[in-house]
Amino acid sequence: MITRRAFTQRVTSAVALLPVLGSTIITTACNGGLYNQILSYVTVGLNAFQSIVDILIGAKVIPTGEGTAIDVVIALVKAGFADVAAAVQAYLDAPADQKQSLLGKISTAISVVMAQLQQFWSDLKIPDAGLSKLVQGLLGIILAVLAGFQARLPAPASTSVATKSASLPNKLAVQPKTLTPAEFKKQFNDMLDQNGQSSHKIF
Repeated sequence: MITRRAFTQRVTSAVALLPVLGSTIITTACNGGLYNQILSYVTVGLNAFQSIVDILIGAKVIPTGEGTAIDVVIALVKAGFADVAAAVQAYLDAPADQKQSLLGKISTAISVVMAQLQQFWSDLKIPDAGLSKLVQGLLGIILAVLAGFQARLPAPASTSVATKSASLPNKLAVQPKTLTPAEFKKQFNDMLDQNGQSSHKIF
């Protein structure tokens, strides 16, 4: 069983890796569009998720500090995004004869972060209906783009977190979308503007 300290170290190390992975996009451009699109989106999606967390902290829906159940889910979502980036980078760095076997790992990593986002939504208790609708919409944009990537990859492997997510009573239904990072930011920020949350826009 993983200790809390070991878990925290894993999450911190994984999230710290994101800027490094993002910086490789230019040097790996020859490897095709989809995988670099995913790498580009990881940082954008993570920033968008943090924006949602900040809104909920400001509204006192999420308590500050560490140790709560929702705090653990937030850490898992962030680690999940980092795992997606690591899986993509492993694919880009692999010899041509090994790439096909690594595609499923990318799809599975995306499946896991989507499941953690669904768990995050399911665990939230938002008393304000307007705020609840906003958070639902913002999470929906993040999930729709992840689903769009997954639709272009092999089926993911079965995982316990994805199995648990499938039976959540309060689950967001999303349609896969293909958005560039700029398009994603515009949709996300427009929704924030329309709901009086411009200070939480992502750039």
